[in-house]
Amino acid sequence: HEAVEHGHLKLVKFLVERGGADIHAKDFNGKAPRQLGHHHKEISRFLQAVDSIRSTDIAATNISLTHLSLDSVPRDLRRLVNLQTIDLRSNRLESLPHMLRHFSQLQTLKLAGNPLTYFPKNVLERGPDGIVKFFKELSEKNEEWTRVKLMIVGKEAVGKTSLLR
Repeated sequence: HEAVEHGHLKLVKFLVERGGADIHAKDFNGKAPRQLGHHHKEISRFLQAVDSIRSTDIAATNISLTHLSLDSVPRDLRRLVNLQTIDLRSNRLESLPHMLRHFSQLQTLKLAGNPLTYFPKNVLERGPDGIVKFFKELSEKNEEWTRVKLMIVGKEAVGKTSLLR
């Protein structure tokens, strides 16, 4: 409740996604986190998305998480393994979560209105099957790199050489 009330989005995400915090738990004044977060729209929208996911039947085949200003997809979505349609339009997603590899039945992935700047465009063009396949291949490749080239750029006499030692 404190994290919501004081606008700590990262802490709220951590407590909800990793700590399993109950988003319907009431505080001493009888208020749930969503009631406290009305001054913090990003937190309110995140809690709305989590509530929508958690209240969706596990056998559901579609879900809509549109216009929620999400910059990441809540981890709870992974429990809905039968999804065929995921609608994430008009959010703030810059990349797609690796969890998409778990949705083997995914047929439609709606992403319009997201600034997907950190995702290969050629993979997006392949559609849902291509995206799921991309993530599966990515998770299956366990290459060990023993050498990596590194170029350190910066002004003179600021300690670049010391970094290499």
